[in-house]
Amino acid sequence: MIAVAAGSLLTAGCHGSDGKVPDVLLGVWTSSSPGYSDRYIEIRPDSITFGTGGTTSVRYEIRGCERKQTPDGPLYVLEFEGTSGGAFRRPLYYSPEGGGRLKFKNEPAVTWVKTS
Repeated sequence: MIAVAAGSLLTAGCHGSDGKVPDVLLGVWTSSSPGYSDRYIEIRPDSITFGTGGTTSVRYEIRGCERKQTPDGPLYVLEFEGTSGGAFRRPLYYSPEGGGRLKFKNEPAVTWVKTS
């Protein structure tokens, strides 16, 4: 019974069990945090692009999305395919505050703000 409930939490908010990226995460995100002012993240239904500074970027195909409810708010886990074919998982927190904010779980001091 607990395993079924936990499984339901993993996919809730990512458009049911199909693993699609929710609309609240879609768009271009920027940060004014030191060291990140020339970077961006663009999340589309099928891809995530990391602007790596200047005019360079890296794009990955999204394989799926999970949502977990935590004491810190909704935690979304994006799974995407790396350039060599391996899977990557990036957990991030979303807050609707100020039009939308993201924080990657492994970089809690860096806030990303939705710009489009």
